[in-house]
Amino acid sequence: MNLTTVIPAAHNKGLTLRIANAAKECSGLSDVVVFDNGVGRGGRLGTGTNVGNYAVFHRSANDLSSDLILFIHNDLIIYEHGFDQRLIEAFANDPRLGLVGFVASNEIDAQGGRGLGTRSNYQGNEPGTSPAETHGMRERGFCAAAVVDGAAMCFRRDALLDCPELDFPPHHFYDKMFSCQMLERGWHVGYLGVACDHKSGQTANEYKGYHDLAREWCEEHDCVRTGNPDQDVYLEAERRFLTEYRDEKRFIPLKVGPDHEIYHTHSQAYATP
Repeated sequence: MNLTTVIPAAHNKGLTLRIANAAKECSGLSDVVVFDNGVGRGGRLGTGTNVGNYAVFHRSANDLSSDLILFIHNDLIIYEHGFDQRLIEAFANDPRLGLVGFVASNEIDAQGGRGLGTRSNYQGNEPGTSPAETHGMRERGFCAAAVVDGAAMCFRRDALLDCPELDFPPHHFYDKMFSCQMLERGWHVGYLGVACDHKSGQTANEYKGYHDLAREWCEEHDCVRTGNPDQDVYLEAERRFLTEYRDEKRFIPLKVGPDHEIYHTHSQAYATP
């Protein structure tokens, strides 16, 4: 079983290079590639055109043949040597494991949030980062999960290809969407406590190109306008996710037990296959 780490990058070449080097240094034999999402460097993946965050997943799955594909933000710093082998072992131990995150929760609440179950192994070593206890609980091992955070998402490629490719907003709620798609299709979702730090908000807060993309997407899809393109994308992504998985399917809120059993906490729960 092999693994490729994909780092989508639209700007901030210096930080992206640091993140890529850290991932390479901490990997064993795993490959690390940058998805050119507008950064303009070229390479194995991407065309230099910003396609947003959501589209990167399916495009990479179609272009790569690796058994496992780990997507990390270009502001997630990995410290743990051999993290890739731990991921490979987790997937090898469970043929139904489809998705693993470095930040996750065993529950999804009625708004799509992580409830009280958030766990991570954030170290808080970097300026602008915080330790795990700031966000929830610290967990260094593996456990079943209901939802993962988009900062780090490792897919079994076959499971990712099993998920439908949607005309989904370019950012926000894609991690919740993929988590629910996995559970709905009978794949397991998990958490692995990899030591890392996340300097969040580097793209949405600082990169003008993303705001241009968000504005164009919202104009094309006739979204609500607040004057903030990122907020508009957020509201549309939230609406689509909650409409499908809460209001129509009544799939959330839910909790996942230690053996990946699903407990719907909605009064009229949508039945999983």
